[in-house]
Amino acid sequence: MWSSIWSQNVSPFLRRTSVAVFVTAMLAALVAIPIAAGVEPAAADAADDFTLAKTDDVDGEALIGEQVTYTLTASGTHPSGDYLYNLSFSDALPSGMSFVSANPAPTAVLNDIPGLGQTTLIWENVADLPAGSSASVSYTVTTDPDVVPGTLPVGSVATNTARAAASQDAFLIPDWDPADGTFIGDFDGDATASHNLNILAFRVTKAGPDELLRGVHANGFDSRSGTVGGRYTVTVENNPHYATNGVSLTDVLGPQFEFLGCSNYYSSSDDHSTNVPFRESAAAPDEEWAGSGPMATGAGSCTTPTSVDTVDAGLGGGLANTVVTWGLGNLAPGAVVTVEYQAGIPMRANTIDWSGRGTGAPSTASLEHGLNLDNNTGPSTNELDRTLSADPELLVDGAPNVPNTASASGTYTPSGLTSVDSDIHHTESEDIIITKSSTGTLTSAAVIPSTLTVSTSEYRDFSNLVVRDLLPGALCYLGGYNNDLSGGSDWATNDCPGAGSVASTLGGSAVPAHSVREIGSGGPYGTGRFEIVWDFSDPSNAALANLDSDSSITITYSAVVRRYHRGGFASLISEPVLAGDRVSNQAEVSGPDAVTDSHTNDGGADDEPNGGV
Repeated sequence: MWSSIWSQNVSPFLRRTSVAVFVTAMLAALVAIPIAAGVEPAAADAADDFTLAKTDDVDGEALIGEQVTYTLTASGTHPSGDYLYNLSFSDALPSGMSFVSANPAPTAVLNDIPGLGQTTLIWENVADLPAGSSASVSYTVTTDPDVVPGTLPVGSVATNTARAAASQDAFLIPDWDPADGTFIGDFDGDATASHNLNILAFRVTKAGPDELLRGVHANGFDSRSGTVGGRYTVTVENNPHYATNGVSLTDVLGPQFEFLGCSNYYSSSDDHSTNVPFRESAAAPDEEWAGSGPMATGAGSCTTPTSVDTVDAGLGGGLANTVVTWGLGNLAPGAVVTVEYQAGIPMRANTIDWSGRGTGAPSTASLEHGLNLDNNTGPSTNELDRTLSADPELLVDGAPNVPNTASASGTYTPSGLTSVDSDIHHTESEDIIITKSSTGTLTSAAVIPSTLTVSTSEYRDFSNLVVRDLLPGALCYLGGYNNDLSGGSDWATNDCPGAGSVASTLGGSAVPAHSVREIGSGGPYGTGRFEIVWDFSDPSNAALANLDSDSSITITYSAVVRRYHRGGFASLISEPVLAGDRVSNQAEVSGPDAVTDSHTNDGGADDEPNGGV
């Protein structure tokens, strides 16, 4: 049994308490009574602590001289569940970091506090903090571009701890010490959050598909279009103030991947395979399967590598990584260089064994370690069978998660020292995937059309498919169905305008779903979920009985946004659906896979292994 899983989150989560929090906070601010001179503030008992998180917009890596935006978020997780009032924040910036702006503006900016060169920011009475709510402040800083003592040079780590405090008394605002910016009284709960920020000369960012269907040929079986891999990009961004010279970029692709490059240095007919391992057909010794033709390469003019190599991956069995290197030269201040290439997942993994080639491994400068299946003698790269998750309503995709690591090095000119940075991107090796697209807004009575697309790889056929979509309790399915397994639930007659009015389609034909079922709990925030199933065993859904390799099929349906979230098989009148709410959705497809086509199963040692049930 194989499966592919898709999930979606819609819009930031802003709970409905936000309006009440704002009003209460304003009232508290108007009537708060200041402590008279000479009166000692009440000691904090820290009996009702909440949680605080500090995040940044650069994933913990800032270029020297770059502006960075931090966000402090307090969450009402305090044990008493009581209303906390007059939430206040403080954060002390390290030496070498300068304050630029904030939203909301801080109550106080303390220079050289708590130490020389440091800046402490104070926000008083930002909001109230009911249990289950959250409130935040954001602010922007810049790192000092100098490389002198007392600043934040390249290679250093900016470390600091933010704090927040709140009171159970609406008339008390947390008091802070102007000598060091710490909270010293008039609060009942507080929290801290530490944060590290690495200072870089340049930043490496790698992007590519999160899921990739197996296949490396433009030519599919039975004249179908093939599977040609995916596009990957690696971006090197230099800092805004200083040059970095002699930059070299290296990308390490895991054993399951074949480097397909770009058409300006690999011709579309330039397949470097000369003797694909285990290929029985004497008529096609350089093809992965008889009739596959040459491998596909990426379109467009891309930066040409200086070398492509195959090195032992250290995973046993002779499995090999493909190591691709580019020379990027000198990067001026603010320069951004992007390298692109195509990569795919062939039938078998790369190894260090080039014996089948006859002449041994090609030279690295020839680039012939890429677009070459002569050393693909490793195990099948096929997707593993799905498993069950801790949530009985969900499956766990069995696709291997393969890391690819890009790294760069260069000389940072002010110091003359070598700087490095790297980024890892993970891609799942898939034989079947499901993707979902939806349009519309989370507004009461709005109709949300959705499309599910199931696609298969170059090497596998599928049969007896079952497609499930779990809607959140804020949405109501509008299509037809043959079976309602909800046990008398009023899901379709209560707060579901237009129920049954918009037919779902399968493969372009209007058909009912096999079954629907309301699930009382287990969804986001304790609300319910709603299951829609299209099943090959239902005559209405017979189009799911077989799906060949290199094929796809689509399902469309619509849902309407309810006035209230549902949970426990009822509308939650106290939980209206509001603009800004976030809803989660998960779709999955599963079914037995088979390798019946002769193009991957001819009775020889190169056969694609059959799948499970």
